[in-house]
Amino acid sequence: MWSWTVTDQLGSNGVAATPGYVDPTAEDGVEFLHGMAEVPSGAGGMTECLFIVPTDAPGLDVDQEPYLSMLPRTAYFMGTPAQDDDFETGYWAVVTIEYDDDALAAAIGDEWEEREPFLTPRVWGDPDGPAAGSANALTPTWYAEPLSHVIVDTEHNTVSFRVDGFHPRLASDNPSYPYFALFSPKAGAPVAVSSYWPSSVKYGRWFYTDADPVIVTYLNARGTEPIRANSIEVWIDGQLWAAQGGNWTDKARGSGSLTVTQANEDATIYEVVYRHSYRGEDWLTPGWHTLDVRYEDTDGLGDKMMLPEDAPGAKFYVDMTPPVVRFKSGFVGNPLFRNVAGYVGNHAVSRSDMLTVDLFDGESGVFVRPDHPEWAWDWDCTDNLPPDPRHTMNPDSGPSGSYPTHPDSVGCWTEVDYGIKYDLWLVEHGCMECGDDEDDQADIDEIEERLLLHQGTADELVDYLCPPLSSVTSYDDSTSADADDVYDPTDTLSVGLPIVGGGLIEDGDILEVTLYSMKSIEMYNDSTYTYWSLDTLWVGDDYVLVWGDHYIDQQSQEMHIYHHGIIDYARNVGSDYVEQRFIVDMTPPTATIVSPADGYAPPGRAFTLEVALDDAKSGVGGEGTVLLLDGDGETVAELTPEDGLYTAHLEDGLDFGTYSIKVNATDGVGNRLNTSLPLMAMNRTLTLEDAYIFPNPYNPNEGYDARIHLLLGRDANVTVKVYDFAGEYVTTLAANERMAAGENTDIIWSGQAADGTPLANGAYMIRAEAKDGSTTKGATIKAVIWRED
Repeated sequence: MWSWTVTDQLGSNGVAATPGYVDPTAEDGVEFLHGMAEVPSGAGGMTECLFIVPTDAPGLDVDQEPYLSMLPRTAYFMGTPAQDDDFETGYWAVVTIEYDDDALAAAIGDEWEEREPFLTPRVWGDPDGPAAGSANALTPTWYAEPLSHVIVDTEHNTVSFRVDGFHPRLASDNPSYPYFALFSPKAGAPVAVSSYWPSSVKYGRWFYTDADPVIVTYLNARGTEPIRANSIEVWIDGQLWAAQGGNWTDKARGSGSLTVTQANEDATIYEVVYRHSYRGEDWLTPGWHTLDVRYEDTDGLGDKMMLPEDAPGAKFYVDMTPPVVRFKSGFVGNPLFRNVAGYVGNHAVSRSDMLTVDLFDGESGVFVRPDHPEWAWDWDCTDNLPPDPRHTMNPDSGPSGSYPTHPDSVGCWTEVDYGIKYDLWLVEHGCMECGDDEDDQADIDEIEERLLLHQGTADELVDYLCPPLSSVTSYDDSTSADADDVYDPTDTLSVGLPIVGGGLIEDGDILEVTLYSMKSIEMYNDSTYTYWSLDTLWVGDDYVLVWGDHYIDQQSQEMHIYHHGIIDYARNVGSDYVEQRFIVDMTPPTATIVSPADGYAPPGRAFTLEVALDDAKSGVGGEGTVLLLDGDGETVAELTPEDGLYTAHLEDGLDFGTYSIKVNATDGVGNRLNTSLPLMAMNRTLTLEDAYIFPNPYNPNEGYDARIHLLLGRDANVTVKVYDFAGEYVTTLAANERMAAGENTDIIWSGQAADGTPLANGAYMIRAEAKDGSTTKGATIKAVIWRED
């Protein structure tokens, strides 16, 4: 048995995993299947523990055995010590159990790959009686009441589920509770639900469907007596909807149909396909529903077989809500045009830079891409007209199935490719003066010719999904695990859309992104359509009338007609398509020094440094970084945002010198500004002050040089010459040398003439001049040389 102390750290770290069973499919060495539990942080104190151990679990009872098979090597005891109320209240664990293909084959047989998505977890307990271990406790059984959020990951052979609190009937004061195990519905059950269509099989919600589903079940006689075909009935929510015999003449209510097919020679196996009525008044309401399929064998002398309430598929969910589509990062609001949503860049280097759209469907889940081709009815066999999703056949039956009754049932079967797609259109170039063919922005309409830059498919977008469609699970020391999150219908699916322009996109262009799941393409003026829809497009306070769902590619002269927007797994469709228009912004923000206005800070005096960031298009995106650096690159101050400016108050001012303001910022679509602005700590105009020589008098015989001090108000070119007291030239100490502002004592003099001759004792005049452009400042210093031994 493995145990972990339940601490905040355990919960925040995620998963506690135990090696459970030897994996028989491992090729090299011994590998283990794992049982894992994720404990939420804050789930208890240091005395509370979580136990995980592989175990021999109880078997199925006689009522469940015909319907379920337990998978070998998937049973675990997972629990906490007795009387651990804190852990049981509100802190719900997520359990993950690994399984192997051999276990599937042992439980299901040769059809294990087809049945794998239907795996279900169960917990051993007493769902209805008093607490386990009490005198009045009923007989425990395998049931699913406290389990939710089931995700079957067939790629990595894991089933994850949430335990909604350690259920009162799972109280661990009885050592026989709680056990968890994985089960597979038996294909050979007396009544077995095979599929709902449409459904959300991929994400463990295969029983989520739409308002008029197709339901496939199989009937298997318990003995050798044949099934009485005219006893078959289909009940939904306690109402009889279809029957094979008796007083029923149409077999199904409304426009529904019931197809009963004998599947073996002995008539002990039947396939029952029920198609619910597609008339609006017969649609099933959104939410949970119950299904029951009944039959008799032995010519009605035997027991009536029914689908148990807790059998897989006995409850199903009707989803009638289409996905929610919302464009997000990559653009910002544009106040100029109502029909232009914002700005987009063309520089994406990572997913965070990309134009993204959020998709959400909390029931059956967003339909990203099909796992296999689907068949639909094409009215005129041209592959152009859209299939009606409510009349599309079950993919498992393929084109051999019969099409539902329809007054215009002509045409043929064709494969359709549902899934997320997007088109990128160039509507208008930003360079209007360059002679572009497009009109002014105010005249843009839907039917206007534009250039199709890129057609994106679901397969292209898979790498840009967050969370991903599948996960990679890894283990370090066989006691812990890290698993990437995977998409399930409770998540918002964020999709990155690559802006692929082939070099045709320029700054200021108008792009249009169209999201859809199905469209057709025809040559312009050769349309078989007669239902062009009219729309209204607002530009400022004016509007134009446009054709709502047809785009013309100016290069190919093909007409792109959009039929289906983004769909969910129940085939709920929102708008025919979702479009959003953007202006391309390739220009990063700009940075300017607001104060001091001319970039000159008063040396040694307090002042406030203010820097403004501005972007005329998409605007500054978030907070940038603005640093004041000295000449050595060391940070002097970090400016903080305040009222649209980045500011720093320097109470002690700055020493003389040249500084730089390092700016790192992005605009609303990720164009990055990385620049430096110069800041001078010096006077705005040239000054030359505080000029003297030290020491004075100066004795060259003492072995050191005299130093000449100058105070420059700003950088300048300096010339320093020495004259005797009669005005005769002696030597030059600096000839038009560039010197920095501030105190400067680097001009030295050794008391010599220009030719190196030591000067005699006496008075000399030192003339210093500083030039900055047309400005010249000067100073005269009286120096005395007095030699003494």
